[in-house]
Amino acid sequence: MTTTHTRPPRGKIPRLPHEIREQLNQRLRDSEPGKRLVEWLNSLPEVQALVATDFKGQPILEQNLTQYRKRSYRHWLVQQTVLEEVHRVRLLIAPRPWFALAELRLDLPR
Repeated sequence: MTTTHTRPPRGKIPRLPHEIREQLNQRLRDSEPGKRLVEWLNSLPEVQALVATDFKGQPILEQNLTQYRKRSYRHWLVQQTVLEEVHRVRLLIAPRPWFALAELRLDLPR
């Protein structure tokens, strides 16, 4: 059995509260321009407090958003795909008795 260790996020955006990151991810998915997103983020009191205390007052830059988009946002997209697939499967088996699960074949990694 492999144990994975997660380290605390180091970047400005990954350290933001979950609710703000969720809004950001949805806005990225809706193709909102990066400049507008950076302006929005930097206007939030939570962001201002974080950068003041942990990043010497340096605001979030478009470069930070680009890095976030390449890593954390891609991970979020994969999670959303998995959640949508789980929802689809639940709808598929909902009208059947639980023993119908044996009929359902999923190719899941082991």
